[in-house]
Amino acid sequence: MTRVSVGLPVYNGERYLAEALESLVTQTHEDLEIVLSDNGSTDGTAAICARYAARDPRVRYVRHERNRGGAFNHTFVAAQATAPYFRWFAADDVMHPRCVEEGVRVLDADPSVVLAWPDPVPLDAAGTAGETPPAPRWDDRSPATRLASLLRGSARPPLILECAPVYGLARRRDFLAAMPVGSFYGADNVVLVTLALRGRWTRLAPGRYFRRTHDGSSTHGRSRHEVAIWMDPATTPGRSLPHVRRLLGFARAVLEAPLDPGERLRCLGVLAREELNPDNARRVVWDLRVLARERAGEQAQR
Repeated sequence: MTRVSVGLPVYNGERYLAEALESLVTQTHEDLEIVLSDNGSTDGTAAICARYAARDPRVRYVRHERNRGGAFNHTFVAAQATAPYFRWFAADDVMHPRCVEEGVRVLDADPSVVLAWPDPVPLDAAGTAGETPPAPRWDDRSPATRLASLLRGSARPPLILECAPVYGLARRRDFLAAMPVGSFYGADNVVLVTLALRGRWTRLAPGRYFRRTHDGSSTHGRSRHEVAIWMDPATTPGRSLPHVRRLLGFARAVLEAPLDPGERLRCLGVLAREELNPDNARRVVWDLRVLARERAGEQAQR
């Protein structure tokens, strides 16, 4: 049985897709399947996908007739995976050849570890690697300390906003259990909170993952409501409610996690302390104001 499934969702990714796939098919851990899902791309993505699928039997290529959004595509590749270990991979990023191998080694060695994740090395549009920022503090003693480490910022933005761990390797059963209901901006944040509540995390050696920033990426130059529509084209700015749904997803993750009452209470305290602050409150209010304006406009058109 194949040990690792890698899910690669892509939409109009011709610029960097071949480089990403090359770093994937040349992994030292060769016992893997690659679920390559093309969300109705209109550029040269389909030809690149077909070429790699013809060349390597480990590549399973699925093309959708229309773009159903980034959230659908990420959920699709996770649902299609068959191996006991799973990870996502972005179509514009690059892996070190031993990235998968070292993640497998971590999970094999310790069943209490639910996620083996890499700190990303920044990569610019031309492929030049930048300086890796200092590793964020990670307190792995308990679900509450992991949740605080994830949500709390210090010298750099909170780890959850950088989302580096979402490209770690996990057991597929844990990953699927962490998938939130619905498609929305911040759904990957809910995945991370859920995984932090389910067990320990281990950081891989530096330089195992290169994350590219460029003007065509999903978040570059977009507001959160615009990114929400990128995640789900069927939604509207008002109904996307990214901050409301993210906060509700966090609360649901804590309430449904397999925790004893005392630990659940500590996690709720961390969530209240880190998320119920004036900045986040303003974002929730902004969501509700956008929804109210949208509904008022719809009423006026009737």
